[in-house]
Amino acid sequence: MSKKQQIRTINPSSVAKVIGCMYVLFGVLAGVFMAIIMVVPALAEPENTLSASAALVFAPVLLGILYGVMGFIFGYIVAWMYNVTAKKIGGIEIELN
Repeated sequence: MSKKQQIRTINPSSVAKVIGCMYVLFGVLAGVFMAIIMVVPALAEPENTLSASAALVFAPVLLGILYGVMGFIFGYIVAWMYNVTAKKIGGIEIELN
């Protein structure tokens, strides 16, 4: 027999950690694709090999950090906004078995 329940509050720091970690992975992936896009034209010119190798290393690292920080901040804000909204209109209903 299933029972409907409401999610009334969410711990903002918990949401922020999870979303931040997910966005780190997404940022690293985006950085890898960006590095590949930046490296291909740079390899056509031999004097740009240093910039090509720097792009391969720094794009995934920098985007991973940037996306992770932004994901943490926005995850916290969204969870806080959910708590404020859920107090006024009720939480999300889920059905548990």
